[in-house]
Order: sequence, then C-alpha cells, then structure tokens
Amino acid sequence: MVLSFENGGDFDRARELRAFDESKTGLKGLIDSGVERVPLIFNQTWIGFMDRDTEPTTNESPHSIPVINLQGVHMDPARQSRKVYWMRCLKGFAHFTSKTLS
Repeated sequence: MVLSFENGGDFDRARELRAFDESKTGLKGLIDSGVERVPLIFNQTWIGFMDRDTEPTTNESPHSIPVINLQGVHMDPARQSRKVYWMRCLKGFAHFTSKTLS
C-alpha cells in the first residue's frame, strides 16, 4: 500500500489515518522507509488548532514570552482548552492575560 501524504489541495484526514493504520508500519516504519517530510496527519496546524487572534509577525523574538488573550473564553470552554493546549505543547511557557481561567 502506498501512503499519499502530499497535500495536493484536498486532504481527507480520516482517509489518510485509515491508510496509515492499515499499513501497520507505525512511526518507526516511516522513519525506516526514509520519509523526508512529516505527514500531514501529524501536522495539527491545518485543523485550526492554533486559533490565534492575530497573525504572527516576522520580527517576533525567539525568546519572547507569548501572550494569550483569554477574554471571552469562559463562554466557550473548547476555545479555552485549544488555546491553553496549543501554548503548552508548542511554546512551553505562556503569560495569560485575563483575570482567571475558571
């Protein structure tokens, strides 16, 4: 079975996940086969996971502390979870700007 991980415009994540699962290669199999690009099924940015309020600027310092504005997230707990998860996983540290996370 050939796995098609290139993004040709149409990306069906469920189909790609099934193909990966059915291949029984696992991550070690991908590495052993010489994969040069991370398959899209492992890239979460395409599903809007980051949910950023603003686009990143090109002059961001790699050593800056990211700021997450949690204003209004108490109305949408899923949005709060996405923002906190994204920052925890990708940035490691964040300064939260709204009064509380309750």
